Amino acid sequence: MSKISFGQSCNLSTISAKYWQYRENFNRHFIVTDRDPAAGCVNDGIGQDETSSCKFSKGGYSLPATSIHMENNAGFGAQGDRGDENQQAPIYGPDCIGPFSWDNTAAEHTYNWTEYGSETLTQLGWYLVTLCTEYELLRINGQTEQQQKTLEDIFLALQAVRRLDMQTQCLLASVYASRILAGGGDLCSSPYVDDDFSLSSGENNFDSNVRPPCPFVANFSGYNGFFIREDATPELEAILHDPTNEAYNVDGIGSPFSVSINDPTITPICPAVDRFCYLVKNGDLYSQDQIINLLNGLAYVKRFIPASATVTTCKGEEYPVLEIAQKIAKGIINHIDARGNNNRLVIPGSKDCCDKPVKISAASGGALWGTMHGMVMACEYITGKKRKSTLLQRLAFEATAYDPSSNKTFYYTLKSISRSHMDGEMFTNAA
Repeated sequence: MSKISFGQSCNLSTISAKYWQYRENFNRHFIVTDRDPAAGCVNDGIGQDETSSCKFSKGGYSLPATSIHMENNAGFGAQGDRGDENQQAPIYGPDCIGPFSWDNTAAEHTYNWTEYGSETLTQLGWYLVTLCTEYELLRINGQTEQQQKTLEDIFLALQAVRRLDMQTQCLLASVYASRILAGGGDLCSSPYVDDDFSLSSGENNFDSNVRPPCPFVANFSGYNGFFIREDATPELEAILHDPTNEAYNVDGIGSPFSVSINDPTITPICPAVDRFCYLVKNGDLYSQDQIINLLNGLAYVKRFIPASATVTTCKGEEYPVLEIAQKIAKGIINHIDARGNNNRLVIPGSKDCCDKPVKISAASGGALWGTMHGMVMACEYITGKKRKSTLLQRLAFEATAYDPSSNKTFYYTLKSISRSHMDGEMFTNAA
């Protein structure tokens, strides 16, 4: 076989320049990180208020925007169903349109809005894959200063997962408290559930009654293993707004979390919504495919980031990066493999606070039978600690590979973690 030459197109310096150009464009228009622009150091990426535990000043930070959309009228796009002036239901408008920074009188203007929500956690998983690969290549090239900056980006991405976990604890504590205060009531009811096919397919039970006593207390460790997909806020618009580049200029933030905020001073004036249930309606809770792609990113952290690698924040706080990734993975698996969950995504606290545990439907990615064993094995690789899966979980995982109706991408992603990233002693009992 003759040797194939790709000529100058594969010159390493050219490829490197193209990559860093891409990274610069990505950092400028698709993501906001908690780095001090003057000092160059990073903060913790969470920004939890010391006097109010459920206020996080870094909402939406280190979460990759899925895309930028360009429209002549961005009102509907950025605000989703709440920006549709034809909708008259209580959770919609028509008073939901505006105020935004764009000028609706400029007929020739194209409005750009960034999308968060649908695939944010998947994008975050692949962002970690990219960063960890970048970290290793910089190590090989001896670029230690840039390598440490990349480690800081990895740290902030992991902290974003923890922040989403903490945000969810706040949302759940609020919804349980409001139901108990009202003397009971469905966890989520019409109009938040009934008109959404994926949540009204007969498998979910968000209409389960909340009753006292309800012992749920928000846990702010960030390692509970259950979280929303994103927590983007309107404040990101001002940071990403770039009038020097019309193609990538951001005029609005399209995010279920953003438009669920009931503060008229920072968000379009809309009727108040039940925030947790609004996110349920918009599919903004994590699903099995989001978990798998996130585990893939955490596996790369395990593969390339040594236990000795730490990040020191602007306040002088030191964080071991690999340990954070391992605790996140352990928290996810501990939750989804908990006794009584039966390989389903179950809303935290619902076993104790509701008439019956509240589950995310299979149509919304809440049934994990076919992938549970792979997730357990992925956690074993990431944490370096042995975990057991049941015989039924192992059989279901293997059957997934031969089921023509299954999504084999999930199966082979998990398989690649257990095979491609093996450290020798890992996964001796993997399928």
